[in-house]
Amino acid sequence: MSSRKSVLWNFYDKSTDDDICTNHIKRKHPSVNIDRMSKVARNSMSSSIDLSEANVDEPAETDFAVLANQIVDTANKFQTTLQNVSRPQSSQSGEIGSECSDIDSLLTKSTNSTPSSLACSSTQSLNSLNLKQPKIYESLSNIQVYEERGSKTQAITDALIYMIAKDNMPLSTTEKPGFIYFMRKTAPLYKIPSRKVVTNLVKTKYQVLSTLVKSRLSNVEHMTITADIWTDIINTTSFLYMTVHFLSMSKDSLDSVTIGVLELADSHNANNIREWFEQILKEWGIQKHQVLTVVTDSGANILSAVKKAFGNDYHLPCFAHTLNLVTQRPLNELPDIQIIISKIKSIVTFFKQSVSANDDLKKVCDLNLKQSVPTRWNSIYYMIDRFLLCSNHIASILITIRQGPSMLSVDEIGIAKEINLILKPFEAATKELCGGNYITGSKVIPLIHCLIKNCEKIIVNNPTVVQLKSALLDNLKRQFGRMEEIEILSMATLLDPRFKTLHLNNSVAVSVAIRTICLKILDLKTNSSGSNKDSSDDDTEQAYNLWSFHNELVSKKALENSEENNECMPTELEHFLKQPTIPLHDDIFKFWKVHRIMYPHIAKIAEPYLSLVATSVPSERLFSKAGNIMTAKRNRLKGEKLQQLLFLNSLNVDDWHLK
Repeated sequence: MSSRKSVLWNFYDKSTDDDICTNHIKRKHPSVNIDRMSKVARNSMSSSIDLSEANVDEPAETDFAVLANQIVDTANKFQTTLQNVSRPQSSQSGEIGSECSDIDSLLTKSTNSTPSSLACSSTQSLNSLNLKQPKIYESLSNIQVYEERGSKTQAITDALIYMIAKDNMPLSTTEKPGFIYFMRKTAPLYKIPSRKVVTNLVKTKYQVLSTLVKSRLSNVEHMTITADIWTDIINTTSFLYMTVHFLSMSKDSLDSVTIGVLELADSHNANNIREWFEQILKEWGIQKHQVLTVVTDSGANILSAVKKAFGNDYHLPCFAHTLNLVTQRPLNELPDIQIIISKIKSIVTFFKQSVSANDDLKKVCDLNLKQSVPTRWNSIYYMIDRFLLCSNHIASILITIRQGPSMLSVDEIGIAKEINLILKPFEAATKELCGGNYITGSKVIPLIHCLIKNCEKIIVNNPTVVQLKSALLDNLKRQFGRMEEIEILSMATLLDPRFKTLHLNNSVAVSVAIRTICLKILDLKTNSSGSNKDSSDDDTEQAYNLWSFHNELVSKKALENSEENNECMPTELEHFLKQPTIPLHDDIFKFWKVHRIMYPHIAKIAEPYLSLVATSVPSERLFSKAGNIMTAKRNRLKGEKLQQLLFLNSLNVDDWHLK
């Protein structure tokens, strides 16, 4: 490679070989005043010489400060180019030559116009430059990090696999022309893995992280499981999805992981589903005593499977499903309501199918109409709400179309507004229950209680909507009227510092919950005293063994007294219940972390309920993710690979780097 000479040598104080700079300037820049330029350039590198005192002519036309700043900027670019060893050789050489040319031209201008009043500022800028060329070992080190096992290559590859899994991208992404072009620009020395290599890397990452998660789950005392079955319409293949939710003590938050994406080959009867449950639990090393509850929909087969696999008291129905059924039945059973909904649906369908009508609507309205979907919760509410917002524009367009659907009358629009008014609280309650990053089990009872009260306060005038309101309230009370009798829900609500007993109206349920907590506190105290005795010396342990039967009688008598008299409430529990509730938006996990010293036993009892999830929505969200993965172009993807991708997708960045 031929060597290049640059005016940058003017900034290098090479007193023994000044001919290099002189010869270069004579050959390349014959118009440059050599004596004047040499004096300015050399003095700029010496902090002991003040350029402002140099005997230099001062032309009046060119601003030296501007030119000096341009020299600094161009030299910085030159330094970056030298250090960017990852650029192709031909491109690198061209850029170096370009930078040298730029600096040469700037220096030519600067040496022809150098005002002494601005020389000090230019000296500081030029002295701050570090144009040192990288040493050979530094350049080799920068290249080595991009080798097959180099640190840079491993970091980029790990981030690449995370992006593919987290964003549901095809495994062949690395072979796409746009991605290859992007990587060539950002990291030219990085060797992009092929689709086959990416597939193996996903498998390896799954094996490593799943092993770490299994170890982590083995230390979890209580967890909630959600499960559901989904059928891929492309391949007509069914999958059982299962997620676990548990309290992360390190992060003081609710953590969730996808553990089951099992391809189903047999019929979906209760016995087969039970075997699939047990297969997934065995694969992930989860013991049944760790499971607090299993949340599914109310399908007869999966309900029976849960009871057979875990027991009668372990199943918790999905309250979002139940709430959806509460609204769907009256909307479908009341004829006058059904007529209004059908008219709106036909209008929305017409605009979805007619390009010209839809184009006309877009010209006058920025909103798109929404269609109701039977499988989507609250879709009727969203359809009516969007229709009402665009109703004026829709009417002006339909009146000009002969074969279009009939627009609703003024009275019918009034009915639609009241229908939407009565459905709005249900939509808000469903969204609140479907959260995946916070505890929802303790919210069920308060939320349904608030929903009933809000519905009762809504004033509607149309007799048809009055009938709808009455039907909705009746369904609410029928479906959720006895939910306080579900002990796990009443316990979770009572131990939630945001609610406590505010929404517990069933005195019997409250009494049972308080008695259960009292017994648990007594049990914790007994175990604590027993552990203290176990740590004593041998003589004390012999005495403990001798009086063990007496201690059993004492504990039994205390339990009987606690059951007979609930008024003997432990001071800790009594103090907790008498304290004011905390705001709704406060973090319940942080509350128990801060108050663990004040309420040690109650905090321990509350831990299992902090992982309680009230809906199977986390499992159903996997349906959408699986649908984005199992596309027509990826219809050969097997259940094993789908399991790997969805598991990795459920992890966040912190979990991705578990050790």
